[in-house]
Amino acid sequence: MDILLNRGGSVSIVEVKSATEIADIYLHDMAYQYHVVASCGYKVDSVSLLYINNQYERHGELDLKELFVLQDCTDEVVPMLPEIDGNIREIAAVAEAEDESELDIGAHCLKPYKCGFHSYCFKHIPAHSVFNVHRLQTKKKFELYKQDIITFEQILENNVKLNHGQMQQVKAVLDDLPPQIDREAIGRFLDPLTYPLYFLDFETFQQAIPEYDGVRPYMQIPFQYSLHILDRQGGNLTHGEFLADAGRDPRRSRT
Repeated sequence: MDILLNRGGSVSIVEVKSATEIADIYLHDMAYQYHVVASCGYKVDSVSLLYINNQYERHGELDLKELFVLQDCTDEVVPMLPEIDGNIREIAAVAEAEDESELDIGAHCLKPYKCGFHSYCFKHIPAHSVFNVHRLQTKKKFELYKQDIITFEQILENNVKLNHGQMQQVKAVLDDLPPQIDREAIGRFLDPLTYPLYFLDFETFQQAIPEYDGVRPYMQIPFQYSLHILDRQGGNLTHGEFLADAGRDPRRSRT
């Protein structure tokens, strides 16, 4: 655990996360910590989660009481404790087993985190499959997999309903088509543009603990840009750029 507070005869557990809200997986984490501490003979008064308040805006010295949220989760964690022993036995049995688990792939491979054995367990999936269809919902992908609709060929054979872009992807792969370019749509986008044209690329970073005044946790802070300017059709590009010095506030001065 991250913090164990000695209450003089009892203890309190504080789990620290860089997240900005409580997730179910954190409750499971705290329940296991509670179980371990209690099994060592300690009386646990409470278990809490300390996480980031993303509405806090820094001005001057850090206000740690405003930066963090301390939420008592004891009432949510205690009802989970009876499951812990069974979970431990089940996990130990899997770890000690000589044969591989026969559990098929599913959404559990990705939630709450992508499993470390993902590549191994998905080795029977072809390079082009329902799992590669652009913007197809994960739930739908596994529904098709359970129906034994896996390959792009099987998608067409079973008349799987896909949107226009997804169907274009499937057919382009199967027919080995060249890149599909909608020149009319590109033209409709370009026609209203007037010179000069500006082509801007920029980079940002985020900080859990804001370093500068006026910044909130995980706020996007630009530190670099590249700007090309085209003043007329057929003209030459001019280039401007900015890269912040390390250790200094990279934002534009407000004075």
